[in-house]
Amino acid sequence: MANIINLNDFLNNRKEYKNEIEETLNILDEFQLHLFTSAINLAVADKWKDWSDKMPNGSTFNFEDSMLFDTGDQNVTRIMELRDSVINLMRQLENIQD
Repeated sequence: MANIINLNDFLNNRKEYKNEIEETLNILDEFQLHLFTSAINLAVADKWKDWSDKMPNGSTFNFEDSMLFDTGDQNVTRIMELRDSVINLMRQLENIQD
């Protein structure tokens, strides 16, 4: 006896699945940005405090990942490692989505 597969259900489920992946990717993207900001804030509050205090108010600076991995603060490094893991997960989920 053959099973009957309703293709409409399959397509709807696939669409729901893709939507869920997309929503998860958005959440992960916000989270990795939050982790990056947290790492900067921790570095500026401790290891980079002297540098930060010398910066004029309103000045801008572009931080790079490598700089944050090189602060010497294990907490900053751990946060950056977690961020890298989140970014890798996002790449994997993006590949699944197709």
